[in-house]
Amino acid sequence: MNKIIHMGNEIQKQMEKDGRKSSWLAKKIECDVSKIYRIYHQQYVDIETLIAISILLEINFFSYYFKYVEGQLLQKNNKK
Repeated sequence: MNKIIHMGNEIQKQMEKDGRKSSWLAKKIECDVSKIYRIYHQQYVDIETLIAISILLEINFFSYYFKYVEGQLLQKNNKK
């Protein structure tokens, strides 16, 4: 089975791509910047936080999971 998405890495990559600072995100979701750094290191991000970050960065991070599940289903069906 393929390794599931490391969401913290994906968020950090998008932040870098957008040229945004961690302090900007921390201010927007009303937390300490250290929480943002912890998020970057987490494979799983809680749903409420992921929704907020998705809206702020204007990217549906949930679609990463959708693509992963679709790939797993394709693999499973190809083995039948």
